[in-house]
Amino acid sequence: MKRKYRMVKKNLNRAASSSEGWPNLIGRFTVLLLLLFFIAGAAQAQRANLGWVLHQVEKHAPALKAAYANSDVFSAKRSVARSRFLGEADVFFHTFHFNDNRLTRPISPPITLPALTFDDNQLGYGGGVQLPLDFNGRLRNSFHASSHQAKAAEANAENLRLVLLNKAAALYRGLEQIAGQRKALQKQAEALRAHIKVAETAIEVGRIAAVERLRLVAELKVVEGRLAGLD
Repeated sequence: MKRKYRMVKKNLNRAASSSEGWPNLIGRFTVLLLLLFFIAGAAQAQRANLGWVLHQVEKHAPALKAAYANSDVFSAKRSVARSRFLGEADVFFHTFHFNDNRLTRPISPPITLPALTFDDNQLGYGGGVQLPLDFNGRLRNSFHASSHQAKAAEANAENLRLVLLNKAAALYRGLEQIAGQRKALQKQAEALRAHIKVAETAIEVGRIAAVERLRLVAELKVVEGRLAGLD
């Protein structure tokens, strides 16, 4: 398991270093794949097919979550810009209580009305409406700009999702290819060891020359070297 981990880590780092324009993203993505493959456990690893890996990457990738959140921010800004066309309506209600008689009584009585004092407790209510007059097109241009920004953010998030899934599929296929090569080389090494034993027996009875065993041993060393290169 430790040897397999080193093999996978080496392959993932090589794929990440060859990518252009996404250094931080691919670094996080590599860590995510390592977690998915090796921290999940043996039971989970048995069902870690390509579809499951792509689903986990799309669900847990931090960069993709950030891109979707950024898209939501621009969508909210677009909604705010659209709401400005509707204007504003305000309703208010207030109460006042005066304790100082000098402030609640008039300085001089009205001319035609009796000299009544002001009430100490007063109520007030009202409302206001503001309708936009977009003569210079400022609101309209602001809404169009917000719409384009929201569309750009959505496109960037979708592009990032496709890039992540493509990288995940490529890395997964690369791991499958390495695993297949390792399995084939292991079988080839086992076959060569069996041939070497047969050759040693044949050499003892004089059926073949000793050079044949040396040739098989050389082939075995080549195969073992290729296996070591996959670690």
